[in-house]
Amino acid sequence: MTIYCMYRNANGGFALFDDVGVTVYELPSTSGAEAIDESNAFDGSDIARTGHHNDCFLASDTDYGTYDAPYSHSHTEEYDYLSQETKYTPMGGETCVSNPPRSDCEKAKEELDIFHYTYLNSGYNEYVLNSWISEGCMLEIAARLGYRLLLKSGSFGIGAA
Repeated sequence: MTIYCMYRNANGGFALFDDVGVTVYELPSTSGAEAIDESNAFDGSDIARTGHHNDCFLASDTDYGTYDAPYSHSHTEEYDYLSQETKYTPMGGETCVSNPPRSDCEKAKEELDIFHYTYLNSGYNEYVLNSWISEGCMLEIAARLGYRLLLKSGSFGIGAA
């Protein structure tokens, strides 16, 4: 099984990581590319099988360079693009630094919802994750993750338990 993941980089592009290698592409939001939709989300193409990863979720106004500056035209395009794209593809990541009020529960739940988050690293950043526990939203956040994953069939060896 090959799982593709899109990872943003500071040079204004993104890289697709797969079983074979890494290819750097121009950002879809700046190249005029359209986000996938119901018509092509399940066609088996590479783009339909490419997820997104944010390695500094809520760490700053730009998530440490994941997005352009807030309120800029390209920032709005990026948010619109990813909000549409992640209706059909996995989105995940991790927090990397506490940044209240942006990293507080209210904003975290809002952005997790906008981008249809599938997973978050449960081991990093402990300050942010613990703040969600103390603010009382961690159970709700955990319950919302992974909701689009479905195992249709499987084969398990006798030793698997």
